[in-house]
Amino acid sequence: MLAKGFVGEKRLGVCLMNDSGSTTSGAVQKDVRLVRGCPCYKEFGDESVCINHDSVLPIKAISVDPAFYTHVDTVEHMLEHCSSMEGLCYLLIGLDSVEDDTYCVSQGRKLRINQRPIKAADMEAALKFLTITGATANGAQCSSCLYKYIVTLSNVFEDVITDSEKAEMIVTYVKNLAIKILTDFSGAEADLSEEKDGVLRELISIHVGVALKERSEIATYASSLSLDDQMEDAAAVVDYHKQLIRLESIFLFQVETLVDASDEIVALGLLRHMVDIAERVLNLCDAIRERIRRLEESESKPCDFASFLERYSLRRRKAEQRFAGLVGVLNQVDV
Repeated sequence: MLAKGFVGEKRLGVCLMNDSGSTTSGAVQKDVRLVRGCPCYKEFGDESVCINHDSVLPIKAISVDPAFYTHVDTVEHMLEHCSSMEGLCYLLIGLDSVEDDTYCVSQGRKLRINQRPIKAADMEAALKFLTITGATANGAQCSSCLYKYIVTLSNVFEDVITDSEKAEMIVTYVKNLAIKILTDFSGAEADLSEEKDGVLRELISIHVGVALKERSEIATYASSLSLDDQMEDAAAVVDYHKQLIRLESIFLFQVETLVDASDEIVALGLLRHMVDIAERVLNLCDAIRERIRRLEESESKPCDFASFLERYSLRRRKAEQRFAGLVGVLNQVDV
């Protein structure tokens, strides 16, 4: 992403100039991870530009797979692969976990937006966000998602992004998450080309019937378990799964309320209650895992308990992933 006129850092040398103007030795070893996409990449019509260091510079972008650099594990190794062509962009960034810096891989230049450095920790949080929301692996689209996250949920634009704009993105994320949860649990296919709120209402309606059926099946299975002490852990696991479905239903009711919220600020207030439900889901998943561990150690399980776990374990893992993502994102903002 380097074009003529860039100054301040050597692209191919072993010495980098840091943001204060001093140099750092290339002999210092730093852990670095390469990932697809770059928040400084923007498309305006048919033109691709780099906005690193608040410039707007034309570039030619190619999406390079991070797997191409499997041997790169330090900033110094990464710099050895800088492009010799000015203005070429790999749509690839390097995260320096030691110095908390983010680099353009193609040009070996630290990233800055809105006169602020882009921290590796913020990019890691953004990447976790993209993973949970199921963002595409396409380099250009990943770049757009990374930029939106950095703008909204990091401190890079905290002085220019309003509470309403921040709330709007968080609410959109929660709606996307709810759709994924519903498709995971009900098996229904969502037509995402339709208006999102309508899709949510339809999926919630489908899920109500599925949830009622599952809770009935779990209750029936629970009544068949022996009440002796050896079956206490198994009975607890079954009961926890029933509680899990109840909490999921409460969460989806909250989502439906979110759809009807009068504005983004009101919606952000509703998210406070959703965080509580998400944390209770995670605590239940931990409790289930501990009880299962105890059962495996004791080797005293009901004969058909394995089939029960097989049916609900994948569902539970998906719930844990989705709700952990919700808590992680909402912890980035003041809700």
